[in-house]
Amino acid sequence: MEKKRKEGMFKKILPKLGLFFDIERMKKIVDFSYIVIEKFSMIFPMIAKDYVTFYEELVEREIKLAGVTKDDKILNIGSGPVPATSLLLSKKVGADITCIDIDKNAVRHAKNFLKKQGVDQIKVEYGDGTKYDVSEFDVIFISWGVNTLFQILRNVSNKMKNDARVVIRLPKSERFQKELEKKLGKTLKIEKTIPQPSYSNSKSILLVKVKT
Repeated sequence: MEKKRKEGMFKKILPKLGLFFDIERMKKIVDFSYIVIEKFSMIFPMIAKDYVTFYEELVEREIKLAGVTKDDKILNIGSGPVPATSLLLSKKVGADITCIDIDKNAVRHAKNFLKKQGVDQIKVEYGDGTKYDVSEFDVIFISWGVNTLFQILRNVSNKMKNDARVVIRLPKSERFQKELEKKLGKTLKIEKTIPQPSYSNSKSILLVKVKT
């Protein structure tokens, strides 16, 4: 019998954002709400635990989507002060993971957070996703909250290995996906899209390099 997942506070609260905001058009407001939650998570361990639980099923689906294994070298761009995706990837796959964030405070807090979790195999460093050299990585996760998604994707598409995979989370509706296809369709191809649980108001997309 499949183990029942914990509901958690955020699985109850965050879906309600979709009742008050158009998640796609008001993405900046939604992103800000996640930043506030992450700041509280740094102070209160129980909130951090619940916040990580919120992402568990999303990450499990993305592991299957991208076929992630322990032999992959993984980069998480925009991992934030509570690198939930990287922490879950490490626990579920055991791969070599590097987190980067353009916010130096977020990097410092992420290091402290992982230390408190007893995790020392995840590398956390300052880095700008629009310039970072991604050429050594097999799978690249780009967080929902990055402010320069298309610039990051352009940099990634120029520097990634030919067989690397890119995973991004987007709002469920189509506007960002259509914009992605319009701006980067010549260099990145949407290999597969999967819906995420309804409480997340999101979907995940697997991108691969267009073969020339």
